[in-house]
Amino acid sequence: VVLKNDQDVFYYGEVHIGTPGQVINVAFDTDQAYSWIPTLAALGSHSLHRWYAPEQSSTHQPINRMFREREGDGKCARDLLTIGSLQVRAFEFGVVANITHISSWCDHQGCWDGVLGLGFSGASVPLLQQLVNEKQIDEPAFAFYLDRAGERSELSLGGPAPERQQGDFHFVDLAAGHRSSWGVDLDAVWIGDSRCFTGATLAYVNPSLSFAGGPEDQVKSFAEAWDTAPDPDGFAPIPCDKNGPPLVFR
Repeated sequence: VVLKNDQDVFYYGEVHIGTPGQVINVAFDTDQAYSWIPTLAALGSHSLHRWYAPEQSSTHQPINRMFREREGDGKCARDLLTIGSLQVRAFEFGVVANITHISSWCDHQGCWDGVLGLGFSGASVPLLQQLVNEKQIDEPAFAFYLDRAGERSELSLGGPAPERQQGDFHFVDLAAGHRSSWGVDLDAVWIGDSRCFTGATLAYVNPSLSFAGGPEDQVKSFAEAWDTAPDPDGFAPIPCDKNGPPLVFR
C-alpha cells in the first residue's frame, strides 16, 4: 500500500470501502484494532475530507451495536474493504456520526479521513487475523517503509517487502499482560554514559506516533542532553540532523 507523507508526522494511504468502492484515506494505527470512518453528518457539507455513504454501497451490512471510542461515536457496520491488492468481504468498522472529540481535525485541509486499526485488541476479529483466515496473507504481520520525501513510503501486509530489507531483524519479546498494546520490558534509557528513565519497567512501541514520551522530570533531563527544553505543551523537538550523544534503549 503506497503511503503519503503529511509533514513527517502522519503517513496515510488509500483504501476502498463498499461496492462500488468509496475511496477513503486512512491513517494506519498500530495501537488499536478498531477502525472508523466518518459520515457526512459528522463532517458537514463544507469539509474537505471524504466520508462513507452506507446507502451507496450494495454490500453494506448494518450491525445492531453502537460504536463508542475516544475519537467519536456512531454505529458499527460491515462492508467490503479493499486494501492494496487484498480484500476483506465483511470488514467491521465504526460509521462515525459524531466526532466532537477531534473537532479540530475536521477543519484540517490535508490528509487522512479515517483510521484503520492494525492492533490485536479492541475488535471482534482484528484485520490482520481476518486476512489470514481468508488466506489473503500467510501470517498476521505488517511492515512500514517510511521515506521522508513521502513518495516511496509503503505498508506491507503479511510481512516486510524483501526488496526493502537490509540486514537482519532483531526481535524483542512483548511483555506479559501487555502484548496486545506492544508493551516491552525496559530496564533504562542511556544517553551516552548517563542513565535516565531509571524507574521505567515498561515501554510501549507505537509506530503510529512520531515522538517518544515519559515522566516529565526525566524528559526534561533527556532533552537537556541535546541542548533543548520542553515547550509549553511538553514537547522537546530535536532536529534529525542535530549531533548528540548515542541513545540506547535497554
